[in-house]
Amino acid sequence: MVNAHNISSGLIDSLYEDALQMADDVRRAFDPTGDADFRPEAVGQRSPAYAALAAEALRTNTRLMHMLTWLLNQRAYFAGEMSEVQLRRSGRMPEDQPQTDPSELHLLDENIVRVVEETRQFYARIARIDADWRDQHAPPQRIVHHLHDLLGRAFTAS
Repeated sequence: MVNAHNISSGLIDSLYEDALQMADDVRRAFDPTGDADFRPEAVGQRSPAYAALAAEALRTNTRLMHMLTWLLNQRAYFAGEMSEVQLRRSGRMPEDQPQTDPSELHLLDENIVRVVEETRQFYARIARIDADWRDQHAPPQRIVHHLHDLLGRAFTAS
């Protein structure tokens, strides 16, 4: 298992390559020209199947973009293009997209469901790495309390 002590440029590059491959898989899975059953003109834009597909495509692509953004921030940090402070401010993984309603999942092709689950698992892995790094690099509580006291004194003295 990866933890904050062994996050490296090599690991980030490997995860980035995996994410790019996943992006190709997502693009192929949600390609509207590849599956006649899910083209709007075949099922109607208001059908439950099309609505489920559109919603899951949006969730999955948003998840993928969050992962890629996090990985690009990490790569910038390891390349010296971003400081630790900048990384801490802008490199946080947001919460994942809401789970898909199971009644909608059964409307989707099994390949799409598989790709969605792969992106969820990959997202959870990156989120754990991010959380471990943040826990490891969090400022000690005594420093935070000291700064809080200084700010309190500065505002009460004026």
